[in-house]
Amino acid sequence: MSKFRDRRAAFRERTEQGIKEREKTGGRFSCLNLAKVEGVNFFKPTSDKKHRNEIDIIPFLATQDWISKMRSFNGAVLGINPGDMLYKFEVPGHPRIGSEERTFLCLKAAFGKSCPICNEREALKENQDADEDLIKSLYPKWRVFYNVRDRNEEDKEKRRKVWDAPYHSFEKFFLEEADMGEDGVVIFADPEEGKTIRFKGRKKNFSGREYLEADSIEFLDRKKQYDEDDIKGSISFDKYLKMPIYEEVEKAYLGLDDDKKSGKKRKERKEEENE
Repeated sequence: MSKFRDRRAAFRERTEQGIKEREKTGGRFSCLNLAKVEGVNFFKPTSDKKHRNEIDIIPFLATQDWISKMRSFNGAVLGINPGDMLYKFEVPGHPRIGSEERTFLCLKAAFGKSCPICNEREALKENQDADEDLIKSLYPKWRVFYNVRDRNEEDKEKRRKVWDAPYHSFEKFFLEEADMGEDGVVIFADPEEGKTIRFKGRKKNFSGREYLEADSIEFLDRKKQYDEDDIKGSISFDKYLKMPIYEEVEKAYLGLDDDKKSGKKRKERKEEENE
């Protein structure tokens, strides 16, 4: 059996297990620095009632040694190695941190390490008078990155895209639907036997913020399947993960970086005045 066949067999097994176990435990605005990747087009689902979204999800190859220790949304350690296939990259992040509203990888949710923001949340939970909304805001937000082929894109050169999606708005529903197949679990992202995902983008509103959620999901036979070259052409998202250190996150959360920048600006203004 070829190396590609071995990778695909392992990929199918991991994907099916992830679908079945999905509910267990449950630039600066992103945890990924995709600015380093040239020519990236981003997929944006539509809520147009006349046009349903249609995408193929194409796996990518893991590249980093630490990927084996990273955790998925359900808390399970990925346990994979560089060269293994993944169809999604699940990332827990703390958004809108500091005056620059940066997003930081949650070290605790991703790797089980100490995270200053999670530590603050747990400390607040011990205080009966603590603001519940504040506590909720300190939980990491999970996002999922996919390599997709947008079947509705008219420009053939732009059909390969990156989709940065909130877990609870899309992936959660894809997994639920995949687990309801008449012939067993639907491995929709399998490169050779996968399915095109057709879905509506249903508008939702939470606290005055409008967002989209997957609805009326269908798994269709693909017009085109994918080979090893297609997978090698996908973006390996783990290569672009921004891995912060504890002190960096802590300074941003506490506003210490802001104080340092303010002090530097005051010093620069004083030097200009003395010139």
